Amino acid sequence: MTQDQLIPRAHLFGNPERAAPSINTTGTRIAFLAPKEGLLNVFVIDTDKVHDLDSATPVTNDTVRGIRICGWTEHPDCLWFMQDKGGDEEVCLTPADKTTNTPVGVSKDFPDHLLVMSNKRDPQFLDLHLINVLTGEDKMILENDESFAGFTPDHKFTSCVAERVNKDSSVDFYRIPLNTDSAKDAEVPKASAGTHFLHLTPENAGFGDTSVQGFSADLQSVYIAYYEGRDTSAFVKFNMTTKSVETVYGSDERADISGSLIDPVTYEPLAYQVNYDRKVYVPINKDDVALVTDFAKLDAIAGEGGEWIVQDKNADGSVLVVTMSKSDSAIKYYLYNRATQECNYLFGARPVLDNYVLNKMKAVERFEGTDGNAVTQPIPLIAHVHGGPYARDVFGFNRYHQFFADRGYAVISPQFRGSTGFGKSFLTAAKGEWSGKMHDDVIDACDWAVEQGIAIKEKLRSTVDRMVVMRLCGCHLHTRVLCLFCGYRWTFERVYTYGFYSCLLGTYSWDVGCPYWRDTDTEEGREFLAKISPIHKVDNICRPLLIGQGANDPRVKQAESDQIFDAMVAKGIPVTYVLYPDEGHGFARPPNSISFTAVTEAFLAKYLGGSAEAVGTSFEGSPSNSRVAVTSLGCNTPSLYKLSQINSIETKYPKRIKSRHSFSSSSFNTDKSNNRITFTSPKTNSQFLKRSFEVVDSLSRFPLL
Repeated sequence: MTQDQLIPRAHLFGNPERAAPSINTTGTRIAFLAPKEGLLNVFVIDTDKVHDLDSATPVTNDTVRGIRICGWTEHPDCLWFMQDKGGDEEVCLTPADKTTNTPVGVSKDFPDHLLVMSNKRDPQFLDLHLINVLTGEDKMILENDESFAGFTPDHKFTSCVAERVNKDSSVDFYRIPLNTDSAKDAEVPKASAGTHFLHLTPENAGFGDTSVQGFSADLQSVYIAYYEGRDTSAFVKFNMTTKSVETVYGSDERADISGSLIDPVTYEPLAYQVNYDRKVYVPINKDDVALVTDFAKLDAIAGEGGEWIVQDKNADGSVLVVTMSKSDSAIKYYLYNRATQECNYLFGARPVLDNYVLNKMKAVERFEGTDGNAVTQPIPLIAHVHGGPYARDVFGFNRYHQFFADRGYAVISPQFRGSTGFGKSFLTAAKGEWSGKMHDDVIDACDWAVEQGIAIKEKLRSTVDRMVVMRLCGCHLHTRVLCLFCGYRWTFERVYTYGFYSCLLGTYSWDVGCPYWRDTDTEEGREFLAKISPIHKVDNICRPLLIGQGANDPRVKQAESDQIFDAMVAKGIPVTYVLYPDEGHGFARPPNSISFTAVTEAFLAKYLGGSAEAVGTSFEGSPSNSRVAVTSLGCNTPSLYKLSQINSIETKYPKRIKSRHSFSSSSFNTDKSNNRITFTSPKTNSQFLKRSFEVVDSLSRFPLL
């Protein structure tokens, strides 16, 4: 494939043209993120002028890292946005060193205020503060003396619900009074004054999906996803006074509740959402003709294979900001008027991708066949494994899927045991299996691909050696020249022992996880953790490894990646280590994402034989002091370089034809016969696997991979 046929990295990993629209309470203004001098900033435009988006006004001027999160207050003219420093995750609404300040709610009763969690009193405790957005006045209305990690306020700010995750992974819910009295000497309630109303056992606690989704109009009940007495959760109304389920609105035997729509005027639930192979809203009142009609219209606009979600709405819910997603199209945003039932296109996140034919994703259950849409000859396979690990893959546009498929790889994304959203039995099947059956599920998915003729197991040195496990979820990106699930200790033991993968790539893995996920109190627990820790498995690493690390990562300290790198260097195992001084847990700055994907695709092209775009100017936007350390087989002294020293990586390609057709699938159950995967692959001709790919570094002194 020639260079001009590849989708440029910048189109996939650079800044979106526009993204994250939100609407103010009166429905008269739209805010969105867009680049300003190369960095994402907040822009605002009147809703009656959205036909001329270029006339939008920038209301922020970030010149360092870009803004990722913003929203409206109840005041129609006031926005909030958050920012950290270099990825340290100490997000602030206003400049303050070493503090975290996060919005948690707005209220129509306090239109000029924003409720914020802040640790400025004590770095270890998040208190609740009521901030006047017009005057800047700050009043603490709840002192967190119980180490609660978060709070959900009711819509009148009279109370909040706090959740405590216990050491055994059970969860307790408390209702805590708030004091919004503006008097300076008003008593500040303490979190310890809360009333307990619900205990969820570990098997019924889910993983973050049982949080409160809203309060009833009388503030006596909450809307939650509830597992008691069932495998998949139900959407229920739970009375905090009687401590019992008041109403069961619905459930799906295949998947858990993944969200809901609640009327912002009556506070009655309109619909619940489930996400089996894609997100679907289910109306609670089937006789609500207007709502059913709204959903039908939005379904029609999303089209076959598409999905939609409500991203934001005005104060009375009459105008919705809707996100439309399809696997073979970049995300698009619409404004839907419920009164007129008109749906108007707002903008697309990456319209430049409309000039390319993207690959489709399909959900295949139980490792079934590919209904005729098979590749004509096996091709390199990337197992793109989600993070968490208590998380899941979702249907829709995935820029990594498109990136790898465009370069000539099939992509498979297993929903291994422990993946959330498919019932508590599937979730709890991961207990004690992070280094065992959880990883076996990934291997089973790859074996399925072999059985389908996507990869050939007998060609161990060519096909299986060209499989890659990639880990990515906002928190992890792992591909397999080694499969560095560096913080998820379980991967190392299996992958390093079997040498199943031909190459591995790891970025921002995790060091320890939450305290209630590990046993360090008993000798048996400590022995188990030591047994599966990757640092003790370095001798088993037999494939090249590429590591990407942010120096400011608060979750995965640089020392963790340094430790693995040093151990591999000492053993003379090939490893390339890219360190960005201005990044944290994940690469937020587009120039760094682009430069790292340039290194990644050259890495994959060398070991898996796919295509790669020339480096060109990909390294110019990253900091000049970004570092690359490289060691080759049998070498105990790494070569150190600045990223800016790499002029280019020249890539030669054979002439071949690639049609733009792909398919995919997903994984749900605990036994091999019932796994689900998400799979994306280009359909190719028989010339695809010819090993005539060659990656040549123009700087002979820098053997990049």
